[in-house]
Amino acid sequence: MSWLRAPLYLLQALAAQIPTLRAGEALQGAAEVAVGTGSMKKHDLDSTLRDWRRTAERGRAPVVAKRVVTAADLEAMGADLGVTIRKVQG
Repeated sequence: MSWLRAPLYLLQALAAQIPTLRAGEALQGAAEVAVGTGSMKKHDLDSTLRDWRRTAERGRAPVVAKRVVTAADLEAMGADLGVTIRKVQG
């Protein structure tokens, strides 16, 4: 969808957020300079780094213990892989 075809109310809502985004970016830039120059107090530095780490980890898939997927698992999930899984008599 092109922004030219976006509804006007959506464009207005986005435009209204520009000052907030700019302020957030300015604060982020100031924090980056303060961390980089070593001018922050230890408590503030630790808090800022903790916030950055938390933000960086958002959206990451949780670590799940790996295990072998069996034909029964695929069947239970209703997975249609386009192949027939035959049970082997042993």
